[in-house]
Amino acid sequence: MAATKKPRGPGRPRTGQAPAIDTDECLRVALREFADTGFEAASVREIARRLGVTHALLRHHFGSKQELWEATVDWSFGSMNRELTTRLEHVLRSGDLRLGLRTLIVEYVTLSATFSDNLSIVTREGALGGPRMDYIVERHVRVFVQVARSMVQQAQVQGQLRDVPWQAIFFLVFSGGPAVFAMSAFHRALDDTQPSPADDVPRYADAIATIVLDGLLRTPPPPGQSA
Repeated sequence: MAATKKPRGPGRPRTGQAPAIDTDECLRVALREFADTGFEAASVREIARRLGVTHALLRHHFGSKQELWEATVDWSFGSMNRELTTRLEHVLRSGDLRLGLRTLIVEYVTLSATFSDNLSIVTREGALGGPRMDYIVERHVRVFVQVARSMVQQAQVQGQLRDVPWQAIFFLVFSGGPAVFAMSAFHRALDDTQPSPADDVPRYADAIATIVLDGLLRTPPPPGQSA
């Protein structure tokens, strides 16, 4: 019987006697390559060239192209999820659904300006489907979706939100909110006379939250509380 391959820890490169390399820089460069070209067209040799290391050294530390992709996804999506969780902890404990939903939207869009390659990758893999999409969903997206959907459902049960399809809310925020950061070239082509939302991320994120919640909320918020 063939030996079972031991699962690799998320984002953890292989160890050995080879020279040390800057793991974060390797994953940053790999992220850009996978986001720009997609998995199939991405080249490990090109990533190594950009890093100024040998192809063999990169493979020694990260393994196959698939393993490098998984390490890259774990590094970028994992970093964003940890930061988002930290920013949401206080409002989730408060039980204030209006504030929680607004904070969720604002912080997600804000972080997406920094992690714009995540949307590029998930959009491509989400269109193709398959094991890589499943990897992203199960490792990094499903928990976020469960939390967000639970908040929306609670608010709908309490009569605070309109009864609209969950998918309309999710994709409007998840894909629509940060699209301008992932499609910066498209944005510039449409109108390069206006400042980029990336120049004032807090204002843009707040505008997205206001637009979404103004359309969803059934009643005005109590005096002194933001929608």
